[in-house]
Amino acid sequence: MMLLTRFAPTPSGFLHLGNAFSFIITWLLARLQGGSILLRIDDLDNERFRPEYLEDIFYSIDWLGLDYDLGPCGVADFHAAWSQHSRMDLYRQLLHELQPHLFACVCSRKTWQEASTDGQYPGTCLAKKLPLTTTDVVWRLVTPDNQLISFCEAGQIQPVQASPYEWMRHPVLRRKDRLPAYQVASVADDCYFGVNLVVRGADLFASTVVQCYIAECIGDARFRQIVFFHHPLLKDANGEKLSKSAGSTALKTIASTEKSPAKVYEILSAALLPAETPARSARELLERVSVDKILKISNF
Repeated sequence: MMLLTRFAPTPSGFLHLGNAFSFIITWLLARLQGGSILLRIDDLDNERFRPEYLEDIFYSIDWLGLDYDLGPCGVADFHAAWSQHSRMDLYRQLLHELQPHLFACVCSRKTWQEASTDGQYPGTCLAKKLPLTTTDVVWRLVTPDNQLISFCEAGQIQPVQASPYEWMRHPVLRRKDRLPAYQVASVADDCYFGVNLVVRGADLFASTVVQCYIAECIGDARFRQIVFFHHPLLKDANGEKLSKSAGSTALKTIASTEKSPAKVYEILSAALLPAETPARSARELLERVSVDKILKISNF
């Protein structure tokens, strides 16, 4: 089976060094193994979507010197054929199949957070048995407290096991505006395109757990075949996770003062080539790293 992985940015902010790190690891793992890369842009969040953020995705990938094999070649092509809004039927079908595992919830975020003792949704509406057709509700996934899922982590001999209940309790799968939530769209898209390697930051481990559980609920063997790789996160000077912004870590900001992405590659080389002379381009990294060397940076 040919390896297919993806870049999956969201046009909700300018891409930053952390995004570059994830993209570069994805690109390296694909190219080192003769695989292909899909550009999948997650644009369902209408509230945070901005045209300039979409344009930034194409600009940043090109500026970093990365290429991909499937997906939109630019903004116009994306709107014409690749937007997630064009695949809404896929997401609705997945939600339909999941209905036996869903419940309606009327709680606002503020309400359930005030009632929570551990920062997770406390299951307030689980026993109410509200019809899914109730107006002004979200649909949540039932995550039993005795359920474990397993998945394959790249570089690990044994499957990883985790509890959806502990990592993401009763997550929202359909929002109040009736749009599918990220978890649903991501599972449906990865299955639709045939992705079999997902590279993501360790902060998205909970999403991996709940997405694997979604696939298990509907018996989708395609998603179960995916291999995951969770890489550590780049941190700012205060030790905090990098977030999308127009600040000093935004690729747009760096590109405004640097003629090439060499500085970015020098920074990222500290993780991929520790104690070695930093690389200055994607091609140089490709010549100097191996799959085993990349997998050693995993948090597992």
